[in-house]
Amino acid sequence: MTRLKHTVTMTIMILLICLVIGYTAWLCMQQVAGGAEEGRLSVLLSLRMVFLLVLLVIAALCAVLVMEYLYFKESTKQLEMQLNSDMLTGACSRRYGYDCLVEAFGEFQAGGASPVIMIFDLDHLKTINDSYGHVAGDQVLQGVVQAVSGSLGPGDLVIRWGGDEFVVLCRGVPEGEIAVLGRRLVEAVALAEFQAGEELIRTSISLGASVFSAQDTSITGALARADRALYQAKNSGRNQARLVLPESSD
Repeated sequence: MTRLKHTVTMTIMILLICLVIGYTAWLCMQQVAGGAEEGRLSVLLSLRMVFLLVLLVIAALCAVLVMEYLYFKESTKQLEMQLNSDMLTGACSRRYGYDCLVEAFGEFQAGGASPVIMIFDLDHLKTINDSYGHVAGDQVLQGVVQAVSGSLGPGDLVIRWGGDEFVVLCRGVPEGEIAVLGRRLVEAVALAEFQAGEELIRTSISLGASVFSAQDTSITGALARADRALYQAKNSGRNQARLVLPESSD
């Protein structure tokens, strides 16, 4: 519900409440006037009638408060979705992903195991845009995110970091299996076909991975190592994954 629709709905609701209360009061006045002539004024002004009016007002106020709460809840939910999700690809937004990375680093500093931090981007996305158009390029981006997400666990995140660059946050992966996970993500994209209009397009990604180190003071250390691993993959021919671990873990 848009803000305009909400305002109109609330205005109509308030008008209806005022009309009902006004009409009820008018009926009471009529009954009181008639009762005065017949000597029944004391009966018509009984506590029952007053109690009925009070209940009507309370019910109307409750209805307004419920509608306001439901509207606020829906608006908050939509706002959170907009802030937390990338509208094009369906990946997490950079803002939300950054907060998740900071939270994961805090857990690591508190004694927890380091998650795997991976960075990947599409190989030759410019060629796809030039050959098929930017709409096709956007559809390929969406398909790549779906392919990568389908190869991850339910608690893992794919974050759109910027353009065609993405960060992946994976928890619970032993150090000996990081390279295997990276290759699995690369293979998932390489084997997939992406529908872009009437065209079926195949592409690939280059991926770099790392983990947090006890010497890190923020998330930037792991991101820098993963980025270095990414460029190693690119310089080695793309369509592959590379791993750069902290020096203390070598």
